[in-house]
Amino acid sequence: MKEIHTSRYLDRHGTTHWLVVREAPVLLWQGDVTAGPEPLGRHFFEVVTELKLVARVKAKLSSKHKDSRNGRQTGSAG
Repeated sequence: MKEIHTSRYLDRHGTTHWLVVREAPVLLWQGDVTAGPEPLGRHFFEVVTELKLVARVKAKLSSKHKDSRNGRQTGSAG
């Protein structure tokens, strides 16, 4: 299962930045195809730097926040 973790932080100038990290299971490869999760259940973490992807995550979180204020249930950001 893939998960998206998000946070905001201030740089030394006080400017807010977003941090987006994707978490997913390590997969076994056999040739050029995946053979499922590796037996130890390890995960990898990827810092997302593509501005378009970060913007999509921010937009989904924003709409999720608006929906939750209106009493609607929504899915995850990922």
